[in-house]
Amino acid sequence: MYLRLNVALLALLLASFGAQAAMEFNPKYYAGAGLAVQKVDIDGYGNGLGLEMTFGADLTETFGAEVELTLPIAKPDDDFGPASDPNLIETELGVSSLAFFGTAFKEIDKQFSVFAKLGLMYRRLDYDSNVGNGSDFTVVQTSGTFVTTTTVEGDDQADLGLTSSVGMLFSIVPKADVRVAFTFVDKNVSYFSVGGRFNF
Repeated sequence: MYLRLNVALLALLLASFGAQAAMEFNPKYYAGAGLAVQKVDIDGYGNGLGLEMTFGADLTETFGAEVELTLPIAKPDDDFGPASDPNLIETELGVSSLAFFGTAFKEIDKQFSVFAKLGLMYRRLDYDSNVGNGSDFTVVQTSGTFVTTTTVEGDDQADLGLTSSVGMLFSIVPKADVRVAFTFVDKNVSYFSVGGRFNF
């Protein structure tokens, strides 16, 4: 009897905390999509373009949570050998990522707010070429009596690490915002994205 009473009191206490938390959080959900310029500083590769999709919730007036998925659309590329060479090796580097963020935001006025995000990101680098995928290969270039050998690093890579982002929201209508953000992925990769956000 004593044990049942304690369990009942504990359940009542937890229910009270849950109800209070639900009233305090009152989540407001949103989803968005946009384009991200992917700045890539890896072995001579340039910038790429990605599709960025987000889903999140404002849990309080200041804090929230968000999931962000970025997939490559236009991949940074690099060529090895003269353009006229029929054996020209063409390579592409696709950058994709999945991140889970905690967010903090501040409303400046009804049409403008700023935010910062910190979270955990799974990032993947996918190398593709016309001589093989995801592997190292060697390029031999002959010029007169000179032979140049170049090894192209082509190992696919994936890692998990901390990431951060800052940005701004511009409200255009009550249910829709324009979002501009800069995301620091790691020392070699960063995103600059522009997109829209729909508030449910």
